[in-house]
Amino acid sequence: MRISAFVLLMTLATAAGAYADPPAPVPTRNATAVKDVANNSNVTAWVVSPDEEPANDSDYLQEFGVDLRGVKASYDERSLRFDLILYTAAAPGMPLTSYSVTLYFGEGTDDYDVYNYDLETGKLTCRSVTGGKVMSDTTLEQSKTGDSAGVIGEGKDVFFIINKKAHLGGKPGQKYTAPMEAYSFFGVNFDKTMKVNVAYVW
Repeated sequence: MRISAFVLLMTLATAAGAYADPPAPVPTRNATAVKDVANNSNVTAWVVSPDEEPANDSDYLQEFGVDLRGVKASYDERSLRFDLILYTAAAPGMPLTSYSVTLYFGEGTDDYDVYNYDLETGKLTCRSVTGGKVMSDTTLEQSKTGDSAGVIGEGKDVFFIINKKAHLGGKPGQKYTAPMEAYSFFGVNFDKTMKVNVAYVW
């Protein structure tokens, strides 16, 4: 019986795939408990370290301040904070530039919120996605929702402060984990971190 080369190659590929290593589990990292996230910019513990997020992903990213170096996370009674640390400083008002934090509602789900900070407009927005479908796009204002974002640390720290009660369901004193990815964008160029489960207390 003759077997075509295509069928033979597909059979071998399928067999090889059956013995391939399973994907690595998403690591869990602890956010740092602080008294007040709004006055906290000195957290030293990384949830994504510089060893896990190399420099020089793209020349464009280095030049325009969107090359991610790592991510730090902290929380207080009200909010969860993420600090996206950059290799080179962001330039306030830079067009076509934004940063975002994506929080998933469980591993392997298509339900998530994307918090995006636009460097040109200074606006913080939240896009809610359920089952892979966009359900809403909302502009967040600190005076109304308690959320905020901005650039500090001589332009090398983009922070997000997310109100837990407004966005993250939970019970006070209970520990939760939120699968998270961070992104930075300049036009069509982007950088992203690995996904990690960020543990915090609600």
